[in-house]
Amino acid sequence: MSIRSYLLFSIYRFEYWMQKINKKGAAYMLALQDVTKKYGNQVALDEVNINIKEGEIVGLVGPNGSGKTTLMKILNGLIVNYEGEVVRNESIGALIESPKYFEHKSGLYNLKYFNDLFGTKQDVGKLLEQLNMDHYKKKSVKKYSMGMKQRLGIALALTAQPEYLILDEPTNGMDPSGVREVLRYLRRIAERNNIGMLISSHILSDIESLCDKVYLIHNGKIKKEHRPLVGFAVEDKDIGKIEHILLDMQDASITDNGIVKVPKSESKKVSQLFDEHGIEIKQIEEKSVSLEEMYFDMVEEDYK
Repeated sequence: MSIRSYLLFSIYRFEYWMQKINKKGAAYMLALQDVTKKYGNQVALDEVNINIKEGEIVGLVGPNGSGKTTLMKILNGLIVNYEGEVVRNESIGALIESPKYFEHKSGLYNLKYFNDLFGTKQDVGKLLEQLNMDHYKKKSVKKYSMGMKQRLGIALALTAQPEYLILDEPTNGMDPSGVREVLRYLRRIAERNNIGMLISSHILSDIESLCDKVYLIHNGKIKKEHRPLVGFAVEDKDIGKIEHILLDMQDASITDNGIVKVPKSESKKVSQLFDEHGIEIKQIEEKSVSLEEMYFDMVEEDYK
């Protein structure tokens, strides 16, 4: 299939998919609600529920064949025949499997082409610079390494100035320094531009360090949710005062020995609140079970 035909087909699928979207106001702007997908008698996804908020980075991990790519394709509208509902109120950019490029053209040409196609005014040169591709932008894509093509794919996903990103193994083929560089970039744009993200990877340590929460999927089912917690040991033992400060944080809790536990994603906000109210923090530490432990527990449970 030519790139032009592929694009036209994608637009047709997108328009069909939009008719299935639930646009009622939702607390989460990107979600799957009781979604099931079957291929004949094989169940690829089984009543899956996930949600992503603006500015939130969500991880998706599981063994090969667990349903990760199917889930991402449904969220992005590449699969439209399923049971359940998709909630999506904003635009999505995606890097799923291998994107189609004009291989004999430069990376810069490819981004400009899709920028014009989407009708956006994204500064594609700046995008390439931010992803450390400035020296490669005029080279033909066929000469790119796998890691460089992944960077180009991330840039391509951002050309439409999306509110959400879906990235399937975005650091595949990159060396350790490249992985760190790209993960820092993703965290930065999530915070600055309030972009929600769903990211899959087999590198559990990368997902754990980057994500605000992680869904663990196996055999088409969401088995567990990992939400890293941060514990604050504080000088002030006035529990009522601390509870009042954290009143708007639904997931915050205080232990019997006065340790304040909050989701990792809220830790900066909590530090600022404590500072504003003159509460001295004695110690900050991670309080959750490691993602690696949860992952292998999940896999081993299915073999018992």
